[in-house]
Amino acid sequence: LAMPRKAGYRPNPVAVTQLGGDVLVTLQHARADYGGMAESELAVVTIAEPRVRYRLPLTGFKNCGKAELSPSRARLLVACSSFIDRQGAVAEPEYSGMLLLDAHSDPLTELRRFSALELVGGPIQSGVELVSERLALFKTQTALGADGDNRLFSLDLESGETELLATAGRDESGLGFGIAFGAMSCRTGCGDPCLVADKSRSTLLRFELRENALSRGEDVVIHGAGLPPTGVTPFW
Repeated sequence: LAMPRKAGYRPNPVAVTQLGGDVLVTLQHARADYGGMAESELAVVTIAEPRVRYRLPLTGFKNCGKAELSPSRARLLVACSSFIDRQGAVAEPEYSGMLLLDAHSDPLTELRRFSALELVGGPIQSGVELVSERLALFKTQTALGADGDNRLFSLDLESGETELLATAGRDESGLGFGIAFGAMSCRTGCGDPCLVADKSRSTLLRFELRENALSRGEDVVIHGAGLPPTGVTPFW
């Protein structure tokens, strides 16, 4: 199925999310040489036919990731990092942030948007995890060898308040590690753990949900793997 294009860009589909009888395809719209990006969009594809039923522009955001569903499947959250160069630096941080959507509306409607600059003073990664209907996990986008450290935050989707949960370690030279925090996974239900891969320490960070807040648990140390953990995938 051909994905819709923007003039001068290739659609670059990067993720799909099933929502009822549709799949939401995230299109990043990158130049052929990956020298720049246009604003992202979601292509809503009907599974049965298949066809692009409609397009949802993610206006004001570039380089967006997967549309993540909340545990009740009532909300969708999309995180966007903006265009990233080969060293992990972001030239247009104003195009980085998160968009909260009403998953029960057809077409999808925007509930709220969050600017990364306003939340944490810089760009964020395009991966996000919805812990509950109200709480999300997200990570900052950090360039390799930069002064800043990769950081992990929670976001209250109602109040817009953030909480710093973890800061990555530095490399052997004392420089910023770059993208230290990798994939995240949370189980639904009160008290179930969230796991976040931490490449800077070769551990999985563990958090538990308590009254709409995350508390740090005991880290899971990865022994003998040779390489640090970059992701975590649930089997439940």
